[in-house]
Amino acid sequence: MMTMGKRSALLVGCNYPNTPQQLHGCYNDIQTMHTQLTNRFGFTKKDIKIMIDAPNSPVKLTGINIGRALVQMIYEAKSGDTLFFFFSGLGTLVPAIVCPGNDSSPAIVSCDLDMIKDIEFRHLVNHLPKDATFTFLADSSHSSGLIFGEKEQKIPDPSGPEPREENHRLRPKTYLNPNQSSDISDIQSSDISAHLSEVFGTQVTANFNSANSQSGFIPCPDDDDNGILLSGCKQIANSFEVDNSYGAFTNAVDKVLKEHRRPIITNRELVTLARAYLHKERIRQKPCLFCSDKHADAPFLVYEIGS
Repeated sequence: MMTMGKRSALLVGCNYPNTPQQLHGCYNDIQTMHTQLTNRFGFTKKDIKIMIDAPNSPVKLTGINIGRALVQMIYEAKSGDTLFFFFSGLGTLVPAIVCPGNDSSPAIVSCDLDMIKDIEFRHLVNHLPKDATFTFLADSSHSSGLIFGEKEQKIPDPSGPEPREENHRLRPKTYLNPNQSSDISDIQSSDISAHLSEVFGTQVTANFNSANSQSGFIPCPDDDDNGILLSGCKQIANSFEVDNSYGAFTNAVDKVLKEHRRPIITNRELVTLARAYLHKERIRQKPCLFCSDKHADAPFLVYEIGS
């Protein structure tokens, strides 16, 4: 029996205007995803919060403001809810502080060049209410593993040779200088665990304690983990913007959903078909899926309690 709670989405698009890192298609990606959510997946306009770094935006798209919006979405969630986070922008790799044996960790980059790292998304997922899901679609470079500890699912590669020629229509969505500071930022930290402590107060367990995070404490997936990551590429790879107009991964997802006529498409099917579409378009980019086994073949953005 399908039991559905409310739906909530946060769509974040960073074009980094007037900077050396400037992109051009992330706002278009936001519109594409908004249309899919409302036309196909039962989201209403009230269910969707949009954050972009346009000059007239009411909220500055800093790391701390993105973090607060994510924590607020988790805080307001109830059992059985479907949460969706979409990010189109730059990705990067940062030194891995809390995971011995790993040289680097993936992160997304806000407009003030702040980093929100894999360990911080793990904090969020670990604080989900029972039977709520958090689906993260990341159209950014180095995006594999953005939910720390999530299991990578096997996705078949398309048949045929890899694209060999450089495609001059493509711009990598990567930030290459993670140690550079930003003069435009007045924010000290985007640490998700700090925001969780601020919002949840005494309800926050040791898994979300900022001091533990700083001391090297590694939060692990729960036994019944409900985090789902659809990443635009592998960790040591780029996601691309095409023709200064749209993200290649977002466009692939949109094309697949439009061509897939059945009412339900699974997470694995969506990533597999998006990978095949990018290969057909001669874009050297391989989307990946990270989630528990029970969610790999579960419907994208639909959740059955008790399944």
